[in-house]
Amino acid sequence: MCGAEGVVEAFLEHTGCRELGATSPDGKFTVIEVECLGACGFVTPVLIDDDFHDSVTVDKVPELLARYR
Repeated sequence: MCGAEGVVEAFLEHTGCRELGATSPDGKFTVIEVECLGACGFVTPVLIDDDFHDSVTVDKVPELLARYR
């Protein structure tokens, strides 16, 4: 919905996880999908650790991940 599939693919690509539920080779990331973040008013919300990010797009994924490397 609203580009979420592309965002998921971008996270898998840029973390090296390759598939949902897998952990990245460096052990820093595991990408999963959840049913609800309680953020219905936001487009493509993402939770990294305890940090909520909204309106995430494919283009924003590399910059967003750089904050956590």
